[in-house]
Amino acid sequence: MMALGQPEGRETVMIKILLIEDIEHYIEIQRGTLTRSNFEVLTAQNAPEAIRIARRGRPRLVILDLEMAERTGGDLLNLVRSEPALQSVPVLLISARQEAENVAQEYGFAAVLRKPVQPKVLLEVITKLLNLGRRVEIQVLVVASMPDGQKITKRIGRSVDVSETGMLAEFPSPLPEGSILDLRFFLPGQKEGITIRAEVARCASRTEDAYDTGLRFTDIEPADKERLQAFLAQAESEPARGALTAARLRLELRNTTAPEAASKRREDRKPVLKGARRA
Repeated sequence: MMALGQPEGRETVMIKILLIEDIEHYIEIQRGTLTRSNFEVLTAQNAPEAIRIARRGRPRLVILDLEMAERTGGDLLNLVRSEPALQSVPVLLISARQEAENVAQEYGFAAVLRKPVQPKVLLEVITKLLNLGRRVEIQVLVVASMPDGQKITKRIGRSVDVSETGMLAEFPSPLPEGSILDLRFFLPGQKEGITIRAEVARCASRTEDAYDTGLRFTDIEPADKERLQAFLAQAESEPARGALTAARLRLELRNTTAPEAASKRREDRKPVLKGARRA
């Protein structure tokens, strides 16, 4: 089902996770981890609020804290399961209690993690619960187009890794967080480029001319999504890293050059008639 405000013929790829937690400190920690990994995070501090948000947001995963003061973990899970929008959604239990594993097994939680939760471990469990492929390390040219007043500004960078929901890329200058871009890149071994709309989730300086940029995919054509999924699946079975070759660089630059620049090159190549002078 398409999300509201989604362009016709395009498909959203952002995965929503509902975090049910009543301690603000833990909310911010988990939100940061999930947002940096290109998940959309919905938060609720009590069960009724969680139900309301779930009906509207349709999350694919629920993360539930056993220590919430208002109810026991089993009561919360039963309440979550009573909502049709959440009946088939896996629920991950997070707790610092010794009996967390027993509670998870008794009530049927999909998985359990003990606090403090390491970000890497959390993401590994989420990947398994949602049956997501791992991030594949590839280095390919990435052309990012973004509105700049009345014109379109292009930035050229290199990918670091890519998944079904996002990409980590390196650009020579910062991109504003929250800005919307149109990305174009070629996957290794493919002749057709992929175009994806993305949001800048984060941008951090690594050196003076290198900015690590987390890109969250928001819109993708179904055909491009199928090709991306096929590439990721093949990378799972036959690990390989893509290379940014000079030939591919030249091809992509040709494909993304502005029409007016191409027109200027054609004008420059016109023969000069004898006796005439160039302007």
